[in-house]
Amino acid sequence: TRFSVGPEGESGVWAPRGLHPATPGPPPPPLHVFDVIDHRYYHIKHNTQELKCSVQEDIFFGVQIKRIFLTYGSSHTHTHTHSSHFCPAFLFHNQSTDPGMALIEGWLPPTRENWETLTIVWQLSWPVFGSLQYFISWYGMGKTSVQSRLNIPGRLAWFLMEIPGVATLLYIMNTLPGQLGIHDLPWQNKVLAGLFTIHYAYRAVIFPIVQPSMSPIHLLVALSALSFQLMNGACLGSYLAAYGPTTKSQWDAALGFGGVAQFVAGIAVFYVGLAGNYFHDEELREIRRAEQRRQEKAVAASKGGNGGGGGGSVHKHYRIPEAMLFRYMLYPHYLCEWVEWFGFWMASGWSVPGRAFLLNEIFVMFPRARSGRRWYVDQFGEEKIRRKWTIVPGVY
Repeated sequence: TRFSVGPEGESGVWAPRGLHPATPGPPPPPLHVFDVIDHRYYHIKHNTQELKCSVQEDIFFGVQIKRIFLTYGSSHTHTHTHSSHFCPAFLFHNQSTDPGMALIEGWLPPTRENWETLTIVWQLSWPVFGSLQYFISWYGMGKTSVQSRLNIPGRLAWFLMEIPGVATLLYIMNTLPGQLGIHDLPWQNKVLAGLFTIHYAYRAVIFPIVQPSMSPIHLLVALSALSFQLMNGACLGSYLAAYGPTTKSQWDAALGFGGVAQFVAGIAVFYVGLAGNYFHDEELREIRRAEQRRQEKAVAASKGGNGGGGGGSVHKHYRIPEAMLFRYMLYPHYLCEWVEWFGFWMASGWSVPGRAFLLNEIFVMFPRARSGRRWYVDQFGEEKIRRKWTIVPGVY
């Protein structure tokens, strides 16, 4: 980062008090807050290979205050931070890219303290909420959608409840690094953000468009999914933007013995899960398309035979899917999504936000698969269903 202190400050050099250019050699003993920064910067610069300058702004009684942080060290366990005392912001000119304005001060993007709090809440709350489905049979979407004044059209509701997660992650990735003085994230951070975006480009945008039909979604279900997405996007986005590994040495430490091979293997697992998710979704869509074509032909034949009056509505019709993993289980698309996020967790160096996302998906989706099995039994009978696993072959 290029900072100028006073009119004669130079890039990478702190000019004490802005009165004269910094001279070669160690600066004099600190006499002023700027001299303190100059003194520390010189010794840090010559004793470490990793140095970060960051700035934090605060408002006190209407006066904008700016603090400078010098952070150095080669690992999480050997990192030190020095900061200036409060200095009026007009004394400094930051020539880096404007990091942008926070949408919710301290929360979007979150401070480190708020991110840690949010991550704890994220890990503890959704396993509880997801487990409530074992005791509540109502689920206002999909096959179990019901008539209600609070229903939202399926395609619209799906988009609105799925897109906020990736939007939050991308917003934080584009604002938080600049606010903390991080000006170039490692390629691993960008790849993981790209994987997240690819998944939700399909899940939030493409999925509702290509569905032959979508039942209405109840407002409570949509709000629940929205809160899930916002918390997940904030936790993962903040981790990838600033609070996880942001240097090569930190990534080496996070991945440990597996190194880049673990990262690449995690990406491969992610894409296997993504492909399985898509193709099993497509099998369900094809069942609907085939039934729609059959009913449309029946309606057309009825109109042709008696001069009309046969009615043109397409009624719901269900069939047990049998292609690919559907031959052995009822919810392979759920399992494939878990495989996706297991690969993501693996590539992220077994990160806490990655683990929380995977576990929360399992806690939310497993009860739905369990109740879905009961629905299949009610529709088709135990005889046709008992040979199939529900969601994990050989386990359940």
